[in-house]
Amino acid sequence: MIIYRSNEGRPAPEPIEVVREPLPTPWRLPGPKPARVDPDGAGRAAIVDAVVQVTGTARSDLLSKSRRRELCEARWIIMALSRDLLRTTWQETAEAAGRADHTTAIWGVERCEQEALRCRKFAATYRRCETIAKESLANV
Repeated sequence: MIIYRSNEGRPAPEPIEVVREPLPTPWRLPGPKPARVDPDGAGRAAIVDAVVQVTGTARSDLLSKSRRRELCEARWIIMALSRDLLRTTWQETAEAAGRADHTTAIWGVERCEQEALRCRKFAATYRRCETIAKESLANV
């Protein structure tokens, strides 16, 4: 492949770089795709129940459109636990927290990780939710 230098939108005739090797294959995880852990949604419901129990928020509030800080933090925990414990897809992770968009789930998991590093109280809440969720998932 020959790449030409552009000068104000006009291609110049001299090549900059010549690539002689084929382009690499897309990155993939080695081995088969991991098995789905929660095909019927019971695990996600157990995680939501654990977060409701620990945070003391109402389930209807968690799944509402409210953007109050304490509700957002609870949703971040739901998303992170869904990803960590159940290996859900990004779309399923968003749906577990009552959201429609997978990018919200990506953001929520990142915010959960950041907040756990920044705030000890949040990290403790996350660990309590994780412990209860694991116990509930063992019984599902």
